[in-house]
Amino acid sequence: MVSLPLGSGGRGAAVTMNSVMKPMGKEYSEIPYQEASLDIWDKKYRLTTKDGEPVDRTMDDTYQRVAHALADVEREEVREHWYERFLWALRHGAIPAGRVTSNAGAWEHKPATSTINCTVSGTIRDSMDDILQKVHEAGLTLKAGCGIGYCYSTLRPRGAYVSGAGAYTSGPLSFMDIYDRMCFTVSSAGGRRGAQMATFDIGHPDAMDFIRAKREHGRLRQFNLSLLITDEFMRAVREGRNWKLAFPITQRELEEEKPDLSDAEHFVWREWPVQDGYVVNDVGQVACRVYKTLPARRMWDVIMSSTYDFAEPGFVLIDRVNEMNNNWWCEDIRATNPCVTADTRLATQFGMVRIGDLYDARVDIQATVDTRALGGAAGVTVRPALPAFMTAPGADVYRVVTEDGYEIKATEWHDFYTRRGKIKLRDLEAGDELLIQSGKGQFGGCGSEGL
Repeated sequence: MVSLPLGSGGRGAAVTMNSVMKPMGKEYSEIPYQEASLDIWDKKYRLTTKDGEPVDRTMDDTYQRVAHALADVEREEVREHWYERFLWALRHGAIPAGRVTSNAGAWEHKPATSTINCTVSGTIRDSMDDILQKVHEAGLTLKAGCGIGYCYSTLRPRGAYVSGAGAYTSGPLSFMDIYDRMCFTVSSAGGRRGAQMATFDIGHPDAMDFIRAKREHGRLRQFNLSLLITDEFMRAVREGRNWKLAFPITQRELEEEKPDLSDAEHFVWREWPVQDGYVVNDVGQVACRVYKTLPARRMWDVIMSSTYDFAEPGFVLIDRVNEMNNNWWCEDIRATNPCVTADTRLATQFGMVRIGDLYDARVDIQATVDTRALGGAAGVTVRPALPAFMTAPGADVYRVVTEDGYEIKATEWHDFYTRRGKIKLRDLEAGDELLIQSGKGQFGGCGSEGL
């Protein structure tokens, strides 16, 4: 698979300058390393044996190790050339992100580590089995040195009834505590603080608890927290309206309780990242039970005061993220790194180019985008595309073929727009009608194709 990063930032974009670079034709002077800088290099990035004996005797040894690792993926006849170029860049201030500096070229001493800084968990399903499975996967990810992000608003709110257990759930934040302790334990064993990101939907009944979470001393200290802010919520803030906090109703609850879903005071229809087992309408929205209603501006004030006083939670305009995503028509992002197979073609200034070819691209790429994704009328524009990188090794990839020969390859969790609404690839059935693209990479007026 190949991932297209939505942007840079955080741990994945760390760059350190160790000298003042000279303008053309002028002299410059080296800035000596501070004692703290040398200590950080020694504690976090210097390669040592299991007995603590330094393999990297000096910082330049670290540069050479990393440069060799970067050059080793090139053709043999040009490796030395690229080794010298990478080493020059490292010596002149271009320092890669932490996991690259720490783990590149270190396979002999720590083969189970990764050079990937940041990853995103699969969707956490609202079941104890999947919650604990994702804890297991996250533990292995953190053990390899990667940071990991999750969306927790797919878990039912505190106080909701769990029919299988005959009890009431303690809510998503209590499960976040489990992930927090796991991360603390794994990072303590590895001698490096783990990094986790938690996102949470502004429409979830426990959103206010999430906003205030860091006010509690010592809680969720292995997490950065960010709210997923929708356009609907922002309109409610601007217009001074109330905001409904709601969570999906299951098919079982519908059959047992037979509620009136047309009652707008107690039920709303919203986009939701999980549809299995829930009540879904013809346009792919999920029926959500309203748990409480608050003034939108009251929530806004609490968010702003928490951000000012505690520097969290962060603020992710999730609808805008999805609108700006080149793959907006087939996936719903709750975190970064959307992925497609390497042979997927992207409309660029060079024509239709395989995504896999962008992995090793040496030129700037401009991708064709449907302007409806930018909030305008239908049309064509171009936008710069960031470099692609490999991800999800070993993930099963499936081929979906329509009656007229259109085909797309994707993993089982990718979404498709059908006459039944938005559903996962694994839930597609023979006879489903898919909305397809036509024209210059955009949806056209041709309707749908049958599987």
